[in-house]
Amino acid sequence: MQWQTTGCRPLFPNFGLLSLAAGVGGGAPASEAPLALPAATPPPGMRISVMQTGVIESSAARAFVGGRADDVRRFALCAVLVRHPRGDLLFDTGIGSQWATHRLALPWLMRQVTKVVPGVPAAQQLAAHGYAPARLAGIVLTHAHWDHISGAQDFPDTPIWINDAERAFVASGHRSTRVARAIGPLVNKAYAFNDGPYLGFASSCDVWDDGAIVLVPAPGHTPGSVIVFIALPSGLRLALIGDIVWQMEGIVQEVEKPWLSRLVADHAPDEVRDLIHVLAHLHQAYPDMALIPSHDERAMSSIPTWPADMG
Repeated sequence: MQWQTTGCRPLFPNFGLLSLAAGVGGGAPASEAPLALPAATPPPGMRISVMQTGVIESSAARAFVGGRADDVRRFALCAVLVRHPRGDLLFDTGIGSQWATHRLALPWLMRQVTKVVPGVPAAQQLAAHGYAPARLAGIVLTHAHWDHISGAQDFPDTPIWINDAERAFVASGHRSTRVARAIGPLVNKAYAFNDGPYLGFASSCDVWDDGAIVLVPAPGHTPGSVIVFIALPSGLRLALIGDIVWQMEGIVQEVEKPWLSRLVADHAPDEVRDLIHVLAHLHQAYPDMALIPSHDERAMSSIPTWPADMG
């Protein structure tokens, strides 16, 4: 892979959670007044859409502790397009045109527990409505697992935004990053978390310096996982929380993935547990902020399907 840098300062060496929730980083009790929402000035032309590229058929029993085996769930495989006057960004890619080949690179156990029903790749969905990939400033990965990066192969000239921790994880040869290593060559663009605390997270990256798109490090599911906070011109706030939980019950009920799912998917389950605690508190403190797990089809449906959008 080819790696390019943005010219930002190096990544902070450590990640930490501030005092947003009790028991995390020595924080204040949850009963104290929550932090104010950070200021944001999203431009009038900013818009957001989602493209579902397929689903994984599964059940609630595999998604969160206490879920039922007879509660059928469709784990969405999505790409989220955010159009911003300073540069459009695609958050994750879902599965792409070569998904079947990519799936063969998964560990045996993962292949046994994932039944993939493919849809239309994100690149094809964009092209069908006249959107050229050259318009993208980049693809920002919440993390580099196969179902988030597979479609990147259909965008060979689009920079892949990835932080140092996730880049090192891919390069380490970990079993869960086989697809990330197999596809390419890709043009990759590093970014740094050098914009200070944000909503209880110790560091952040304000992408366009207007508070509209803010990335925070959220290691646990993978070492370089991120949460994407988005502020829209309408005043709506969203957070793309990746795979910290697979369904919103994980946040609402404050429960983890079942033990087998944790074993297969989470790099550091203890760190994921801390993040669930923080996000559960955020959900209680700011109920109007839409927290959107990557694979919760119901949560993703709150974003209009491309080419429809909202701002």
